[in-house]
Amino acid sequence: MWWSGPGWDHMHGGWWFMPFFGLIFMVIFFIFISRFFSGRGCGGFGLDPTKRQNEVLKELKDEISQLRREIDELKKPPRPN
Repeated sequence: MWWSGPGWDHMHGGWWFMPFFGLIFMVIFFIFISRFFSGRGCGGFGLDPTKRQNEVLKELKDEISQLRREIDELKKPPRPN
């Protein structure tokens, strides 16, 4: 019934090893989950969606205005040399 072979030996004073790393893992996991569900996100993805939309909208407007300037330049007749 009880195993007395390799792998089930005494920990020789290292009994604290697994609870310590288990506690560290639980704390990291708790921080990750709380940040995920609070809306701040994890790993740099925590931008406010309205701010991100405003940034994207500004970038698109800038690109549209730049393209319009390029179109106006292309419509001009070439200068003779």
